[in-house]
Amino acid sequence: MARERGLRVLIIGCGYVGMAAGRALARAGAAVVGTTTREARCAELAQAGITPRVLDVADGDAVARAVARQDVVILSVAAGRRDRPYDEVYGVAARHLACALAEYPVARVIYTSSTSVYAQDDGSWVDESSPTEPTSANGRVLLAAERTLLDAPVRDDLGPAHGVSIVRLAGIYGPGRDPRRFVERFSGRERDDGNGYLNLVHRADIVAALERLTATTHHGVLNLNDDMPQRRREVFDPILVAAGLPPVRWVSPPSGGLGKRVSNRRIKTLLGMTLQYPRYGQPPTPDGAGEP
Repeated sequence: MARERGLRVLIIGCGYVGMAAGRALARAGAAVVGTTTREARCAELAQAGITPRVLDVADGDAVARAVARQDVVILSVAAGRRDRPYDEVYGVAARHLACALAEYPVARVIYTSSTSVYAQDDGSWVDESSPTEPTSANGRVLLAAERTLLDAPVRDDLGPAHGVSIVRLAGIYGPGRDPRRFVERFSGRERDDGNGYLNLVHRADIVAALERLTATTHHGVLNLNDDMPQRRREVFDPILVAAGLPPVRWVSPPSGGLGKRVSNRRIKTLLGMTLQYPRYGQPPTPDGAGEP
């Protein structure tokens, strides 16, 4: 759904989400440049219709050169297999992108952050106006990166859509990333967090949202997760039953530990979206707006 054929989109970080988003945007007619840190992945990006570019976000000059002459920049970096410190990836990427935007302004910036910036642990609902007080160092890095980009310069005279959108993603699943593989590790083991809520989102719905956001005027924060956060036992138990494996031995939980339930109402209203995967474990919605 690129707003016009030939829209120039730079995706910094073509990993699990960025690669799928780039493929969808290219199919919609956008001219997509996607970055990777490994030369070996360039052929894979090219096959998906993405012009590959090897880039390390630690190189500020290289980030600036990549941003030049783009209409939209999607920042979707990840720490990756090397387990680099979060600030060396997310913090540095945000700061270098913000500097690049001062030199080469673009109309739209979209940054995939995380719902981990919410520290609520009492089972309450949170939305974009809820306090963000992450308890982990990684969460604090993500929140600082958000603020860096929200303060970055964007142009409102370069096209019909402009602004910086921070998209806080819940736990991501989809093709090649099935929660069943994780859950089966706990078969027959003891856990005390069965009543804690899980917030999940399918990659197809992330891609659909990112594609729509390239054509939407918005500045601020958006949560993206499925419609129905479920308690952990509601997710784990059916998976283990279906696999014929011994169940988790749920024990009485300590005080607290209920997690949070993240509301996705704002992004669905803004984009007019119906999720293709509104609840983990249920069949996809036929009229949902996910990736093919």
